[in-house]
Amino acid sequence: MNDQLYFSAARRFITLFIGIILSFFMVESYAQNKFEYLYRKNLTYEQRVRLGEQHFEINGEYRGNGYKQFERWKYWSRRSLNERGMIIEADQIDREISAFQAKNSKNGTQNAISGNLVEMGPMSTTNTSTWSSHLGRLTSISVANGNHNHIIVSAPSGGVWKTTNNGGSWTPIFDQMNTLNVYATEISHANSQHYFVGTDGSGIFRSLDGGVSWSTTTGIDAGDRINTITMHPTTSTTLYATGEFSGKLYRSTNSGANWATVFTSSFRLYDLEFKPGDSNTIYVSGWGEIYISTDNGATWPTPVSAPFAGAEPIMMAVTPANTDYIYALAATGGGFHAVYRSTDSGASWFTRSNNSSGTNNILTYNQGQLGGQAPRDMDIEVSPTNSEEVHVAGVETWKSTNGGSSWAKSTDWTVTEDPLPFIHADIDQLTYVTVGNVHRLYAATDGGIFYSDNGAVNWVDITQGIGTRQFYRIGASKTDVDRVVGGSQDNGAGIIRGGVWYDWLGADGMETFVDKNNANIIYGTTQRGGLNRSNDGGNSRIALPKPPNENNGSWVTPFEQDPTSANVIYAGYKQLHRSADGGSTWQTISNFNLTGVGTDTTLSEVKIAPSDNNTIYACYSNRMFRTTDGGTNWTPLNFPIGFFQINFITVHPTISNRLIITLSGGDGGAKFLESNDGGNIWTNITGNLPNIGAQCAVYEADAMDGIYVGMNPGLYYKNNTSGGNWTNVGNNLPNVSVTELEIQQNTLYVGTYGRGLWKAPLGGVTNVCGDYVATGLPLQIPDNVPTGVTSTINVTATGSITDVNIKNLSGTHSYIGDLIFTLKSPAGTIVTLIDRDCNDARYQDFNVGLDDAAAGALPCPYVGGVTAKPVGNLSDFNGQSPTGEWVLTVSDNFEEDAGSLEGWTLEICVSGGGVPCPSTIAVNELAIASGTYQAGVQLTSSGTVPNGNNVFFRAGNNVELQPNFAVQSTAIFEARIGGCQ
Repeated sequence: MNDQLYFSAARRFITLFIGIILSFFMVESYAQNKFEYLYRKNLTYEQRVRLGEQHFEINGEYRGNGYKQFERWKYWSRRSLNERGMIIEADQIDREISAFQAKNSKNGTQNAISGNLVEMGPMSTTNTSTWSSHLGRLTSISVANGNHNHIIVSAPSGGVWKTTNNGGSWTPIFDQMNTLNVYATEISHANSQHYFVGTDGSGIFRSLDGGVSWSTTTGIDAGDRINTITMHPTTSTTLYATGEFSGKLYRSTNSGANWATVFTSSFRLYDLEFKPGDSNTIYVSGWGEIYISTDNGATWPTPVSAPFAGAEPIMMAVTPANTDYIYALAATGGGFHAVYRSTDSGASWFTRSNNSSGTNNILTYNQGQLGGQAPRDMDIEVSPTNSEEVHVAGVETWKSTNGGSSWAKSTDWTVTEDPLPFIHADIDQLTYVTVGNVHRLYAATDGGIFYSDNGAVNWVDITQGIGTRQFYRIGASKTDVDRVVGGSQDNGAGIIRGGVWYDWLGADGMETFVDKNNANIIYGTTQRGGLNRSNDGGNSRIALPKPPNENNGSWVTPFEQDPTSANVIYAGYKQLHRSADGGSTWQTISNFNLTGVGTDTTLSEVKIAPSDNNTIYACYSNRMFRTTDGGTNWTPLNFPIGFFQINFITVHPTISNRLIITLSGGDGGAKFLESNDGGNIWTNITGNLPNIGAQCAVYEADAMDGIYVGMNPGLYYKNNTSGGNWTNVGNNLPNVSVTELEIQQNTLYVGTYGRGLWKAPLGGVTNVCGDYVATGLPLQIPDNVPTGVTSTINVTATGSITDVNIKNLSGTHSYIGDLIFTLKSPAGTIVTLIDRDCNDARYQDFNVGLDDAAAGALPCPYVGGVTAKPVGNLSDFNGQSPTGEWVLTVSDNFEEDAGSLEGWTLEICVSGGGVPCPSTIAVNELAIASGTYQAGVQLTSSGTVPNGNNVFFRAGNNVELQPNFAVQSTAIFEARIGGCQ
């Protein structure tokens, strides 16, 4: 999860139940003053919680009334508190990250991640036994003027994504900004390469090159959420933005570079519309009121509020089908209040429908229930060709064909509902975009982006390729490489196996893990401790019973597998329970005294020591206990400093009394405490980490005592060579919150809240390189045959590719400007190396090297013996396995030519594996290349190399040859043995 998202989650929830909290108070002005106090920065997390809990004690806890969002907000917000119990604000996170980057280099610590992190998705999913899953939450959609193919979308913790082929493929374009928490987007109607992005707490950003680069802008209040950016219909240099928290309308008159406040409303602002055909008339909606300017924003008379008595947030819609029409959708208490319509540009208003009967709540799951999730899930749109056709979005979508007088549900949130079409629940935005004769209605939902070209009768899903899943927890298989399960917000639990994602559990997926012995058995929880198991790799699921005398657990309920005993699992509710039969029956193994644990009387974290299943650590918020006899006796643990809660516990893989706890609200900014004696004595190891939310940690079982920690945002590392300092090692990782880390198969798996799952090979000996020389040459290059001729090299190296280069690519040809060279990896990736470079150039031979790091492209006129950049990127192979057949294809693409491929060498660098070498290496006066070489099976040497002409290695082991080690033919060479592969 992105760092700003925790805090935006707070604001999002508070926005969500503005009306709920105000219902406590008798006088509206007093209620608004109370709500303003709720937003003051000197209000603690606990004070905010008390206001919410008072409401739900009165109004109940049920689906669709905002309670789920309240619990979600509590979970995330409490994980990012300062020492005073205040939620860390977005502007503080920006400052902390910038300061850390200025003082510390990236990837400077020995033995950290080798190579870049690789994204594992999901980018697409297959539903198995879930009822409603998809990819991830989106908050806004912007379509280029006159081009349905060109779209950008935003995600509240996943940044900004772009497509230029109507969703055929998507590209993230905001990953390395200090915040990925985006709520508003706009593409200039005058120049489709000009983008504007509104964030939650970090202002407005602008790109003038289609998202390649971004610049900050000035004039937006720190901490404000920008929920609408709208360009003037005729003047592209003028833009407006609404600030939800500040209640301010902002305006820029210099193409978004600088912003100024136009006015400040009495409370909040939500929406902005221009009157179709009359750009002088602007409508802005707020809390129970609508502002109207008829002089192009020069003046703003007193807002219209009388018609909207009892209304809270208001969204609006206009239509070119009748330019005087304006619709207003109003909510109260998070649920549906009314739909109003003006037929005279806002001079007068009439109620079209309301929920006075209590049976017409079209903003939630059930029309007969109270509450809802507005303004989080709330929007209204009108057909551009029929002013009576109106669409409303809440949890689901509704349609009216009589100007809002009556409503029929037009979509359903479950995949099994018939005959209504499915789009994911919780719609943040509806927007009509007309191109030619196509009037397309888009929906941004908690699962992705959908559109309809026939008024919501049918919908098309174009979400595939957008990687914005918000993982709470992940679990990696101990037996199967890259089999990982994860639980996520709004989109349940999924598992990746064989490179394909399968979603097997709905709701909010939480703690998950893969059975240590059988990778087809997976476990997962939903919010508050719903337990589930799949025995077939996620194709189906079984609901497991909760332990006796237990109701709800924590929002993310502790759920763990025993590291030793088969079928033994643990679940933490008010007490800790153990099951010896995979969750069918339960035995209580604790009797914790809950006196003094405060209001949080359910366990929040449980960890079993991997090396000793009798040693278990369990905690309630800031109270922690330990057992060393499997739960018969428990010892309370004490701490040298105060803190609000323990976010995470990690235990060393081989030392049961060595552990780290991750803190929220620690005194003096403490984030991590480590103990080497089971929690009796603690050491603060926070060091130079930025003062932002600390989320998780994992030990690396190596001689260098490596530790990885996940922050909000970022991934950091230290070991016993780093002097206690931490280094940001998130190579290629977006600037997102890291929620869980797991190490299996010498791979670090990284679960994020907003950008899905990532992985990286671990360090140790990094970038082991080897050369592979093609055999079976020369080969004739057939004249004018586009399929060409192929040469293959079989690579036996293991690990994860970090670099690929081509050396000594040589041959003869009468017109090398007619040749195309491509390279195909064992994974099927094809990279174009040369594509008729120096076209129509007549030369008799070629001899080149190809390397992404080269200074430039192949020179023209052609010069032999150079190393040049390829046409494509050899880095496309990074992260793949090198093992298998590599295919070089050379084709002639014009007639009357002749030539042959004479030779080529493939250089591959890997991490987490070894580069096999011949059983002997001839010793001469040349330096032996640095690297780790895997020995042949027939070797018997102990590692001491005798005099002679050959160097011998012990079979099955790696030998690390030190850099620039020159060996004379008579020298005795002692080889240092590395880890076995």
